[in-house]
Amino acid sequence: MSLQDNIIMAVAAILALVAGCGLITLMLYSYRKGDDESARSNRLPPE
Repeated sequence: MSLQDNIIMAVAAILALVAGCGLITLMLYSYRKGDDESARSNRLPPE
């Protein structure tokens, strides 16, 4: 592999890690904020 290929692979790996960490951060933020509460339905149970 050439130096350019190694640089591209390193940049892609760093971007993947940053994106993954960002998504996990958003997931934990929404969980702590309470946005992940179960949906409540007003429908009656089937008879």
